[in-house]
Amino acid sequence: MNNNQSSNVYSIVDARPMIFNHPSGFKLADQEKNVIIKNNDGFNDREVDMDARIDKLEKRADSIESTLSRLNETMLKLDSKIDLQTAKLESAIALQSSKLEVGMALQSSKLESMISLQGAELKASIENQKTEFDGKLKDMRLSIILWILGLPSLFFAIYKIYEILNIKH
Repeated sequence: MNNNQSSNVYSIVDARPMIFNHPSGFKLADQEKNVIIKNNDGFNDREVDMDARIDKLEKRADSIESTLSRLNETMLKLDSKIDLQTAKLESAIALQSSKLEVGMALQSSKLESMISLQGAELKASIENQKTEFDGKLKDMRLSIILWILGLPSLFFAIYKIYEILNIKH
């Protein structure tokens, strides 16, 4: 390679190819093989395997990308499962709520009918006792009236018996 020869070298920052003009002491290996940059000036012999590093970084990026893709798929699955479970829970709560409302309405109607039935029975019982008491009260009044009316007759009968006994003596 001569001094003004250029080749594509990849930037480490953004992995885009860039033009690299070779100084006099640098040699590049064949593009089909790993790129090895050698410093022949005698100061430092370094070998930098750029293609291997780029391949490694690309593999890591692909691995990260596939992991993120799987993570996104997993998150979507979790979201759908959470949405499904939320929908199931909401429907179960709505069903239980409607069952509770129906049960409460049924119990309320049963309670109202029982209360009205007990009220009617109590009212009938009170009316029956009132009628019985009125009948007994009338019987007692009649007994009192008859006794009061019978008392003078009793006195008159005792008086007549006394009179008859006094006449004979």
